[in-house]
Amino acid sequence: MENTDEGREISHEFHPSKIMVCFDGSNHSRRALSTGISLASKYQSHLIVVYALPLPLNGFGLGEPYYEWDQFEKATKTRIEGQLEPYNKRAISAGISMDTKYLGGTVSVPESLLAAAVETACDLLVMGSRGLGGFRGLLLGSVSQAMVTNSKVPVLIVK
Repeated sequence: MENTDEGREISHEFHPSKIMVCFDGSNHSRRALSTGISLASKYQSHLIVVYALPLPLNGFGLGEPYYEWDQFEKATKTRIEGQLEPYNKRAISAGISMDTKYLGGTVSVPESLLAAAVETACDLLVMGSRGLGGFRGLLLGSVSQAMVTNSKVPVLIVK
């Protein structure tokens, strides 16, 4: 609560109806998904879990994918679905509606996630502070930093 010049209190309550969780299978994203489920349960929010598969390219981001893309995409999607299964069960038991959105073959993970946030009309983004990006130790939390900087909705970073 905040006081105005006239002495009245103004409420700034936040009740997200749609929460988008960015998931890549890392420990940080698992904690973010657990947090998202908890928040969705508290606020009776719809939960949208988004996975963006970066397009692996030759020559430092130039050229064609360096292996059979269809096989790689299918295997990755199967792996992510398997990792999400316990969270799906947890959401169902908590009475939360949860959808999964898979973004395959993206050059820019942050741009794809930000576009998904707009498309889903979410009220809150939840994500881990570090993921499984290609520059693991070099660019500490580069995706989460880009999300915080460019998102039009609040971003909750979970460590």
